[in-house]
Amino acid sequence: MKDMSIKLGPLTIKSPFVSAAGPVAGTAKHIMNCADAGFGAVITKTTSYFKEFQRYPRTRFFLFDHRVTAREPHGHRLEEFSWMHTEHNSVYPPNKFVNIIKESASYCEDRNCLLIGSFAGAGLAQWEEMALNYVEAGAKALELNFCCPYPQVMSEAATGCEHQIGQTFGDNPDLGIDVIKRLKELVKVPLFPKMPPTSRRQIMDIARKYKEAGADGITMYANSMVLKIDIETADPLGWGAAIGGSHGHMMDTLSDVARTAKEVPGLAIMAGRGARYWSDAIEFLMAGASGCQYSIAVMVNGLGYVNRMLTDIDRWLDKKGYNCLAEVQGLALPKIYRPAEIREMVKPLYAKVDAKACIACGKCEDACWYDAADLKVKRGKGAAVIDKDHCVGCTVCSQLCPAAAISLHERTEEEYLKSLVSAHPDLVPDILA
Repeated sequence: MKDMSIKLGPLTIKSPFVSAAGPVAGTAKHIMNCADAGFGAVITKTTSYFKEFQRYPRTRFFLFDHRVTAREPHGHRLEEFSWMHTEHNSVYPPNKFVNIIKESASYCEDRNCLLIGSFAGAGLAQWEEMALNYVEAGAKALELNFCCPYPQVMSEAATGCEHQIGQTFGDNPDLGIDVIKRLKELVKVPLFPKMPPTSRRQIMDIARKYKEAGADGITMYANSMVLKIDIETADPLGWGAAIGGSHGHMMDTLSDVARTAKEVPGLAIMAGRGARYWSDAIEFLMAGASGCQYSIAVMVNGLGYVNRMLTDIDRWLDKKGYNCLAEVQGLALPKIYRPAEIREMVKPLYAKVDAKACIACGKCEDACWYDAADLKVKRGKGAAVIDKDHCVGCTVCSQLCPAAAISLHERTEEEYLKSLVSAHPDLVPDILA
């Protein structure tokens, strides 16, 4: 197998797959099993002293929109699914969980698997205690959970500084800066703040500030507050108070990973929200990530899924002619444009139909909302025609054509602007006149 190692801040992990904080790494046995499974790093289940989130809400996992497309010797494998959960922090408080760290630390080290401790503090004193104890127990890096628990969900159970826990830090970056700076003084291991999706709008600014404060990387993201309703019964899954995600969430995460990688170079990014398949890790790496976290995909497919994904990546690397996985990191970044750059970097196009290949299905006409495509059929024979003067080059028709009969061609800027106003030439704005 080719070299799968990736730089994660100042460290190197043996594979890009990181076990995200959750049940997959909630006990010493599970942590050690993850080390054997091929994970490059294991992030332990998040701990806190918030008693309500050590026990409640009721542990439930809900899978929906799932699709089974293959059967294996040991049963079916879910190839697509969305999910929700009402899980919680570890039932073991941080001062107890350190014994789990101690029990599994040397095992992980012997197998070249980075052990990362995850916890959520309420007040600076708790952060300090947790960091010192976890590092002393053998954690080689720390993920600072600035995203969960969500004290506002059960605010009546929170007292004192417990209101400053989890997402409170993600939504108030200055609080996070104080934690990072203080922990950087206390421990000599890399720090990775984990962010909630609510921080998306200011994530690049947060990333810059956290890097300046001493963070070695950042994790994007925790799961989102979501809702799914059974229309047959009118019952909400997760009682209407669940978090979760789908493969579709990955596009949001991927966009933020790329923007942050370009704007805040040198900050390691662990991505994860929405990742399901081996190819997702490749996408994240190409967008500048330094690792990809998996949890629910491994929970439903088993630990063997990690090795299968590594095998699939190895085959893909061989097919593409790459010597090692690190060669793909950041490959897409030069081609990811800011909106303002598109005018100069993206050429205007128009579509053209190959009449000989066209099967006259009418798909292009149905999909054209610029009135450019017209199906010309006489006596059951014919082909579609696209009026260049109306076509704006949106490319939808070419993507939907079942016969691959539509090609795209470059045009002048003047032709493109003329096509934009072709429906109402009498209303041409002064700027185009």
